[in-house]
Amino acid sequence: MLQTMSRPPRSLVRTTLCVLVLVFGCQTTLSLTTASAAGSGSEAIQGLGSYFLTLPYSGIKMAVAALGAVAGGMGFIFTGGDKVTADKI
Repeated sequence: MLQTMSRPPRSLVRTTLCVLVLVFGCQTTLSLTTASAAGSGSEAIQGLGSYFLTLPYSGIKMAVAALGAVAGGMGFIFTGGDKVTADKI
């Protein structure tokens, strides 16, 4: 008879909790340090840097999305319209 798992393995739970504590702990520490070190002009510089770095990032992201759509469409065509096989690509 097959037994169903009623709870996840302890190592997975422990690892997940450690990662969450690290992520939220670092985020809080970094935000406190940045807020206390920020001057009057640094916010404007950060805003401009964010704006100008978003432009190439969004262009690259859109190009990758378009290439993914083309590859997915070609996979659907080359599999003869088999959606199950095309989803695996």
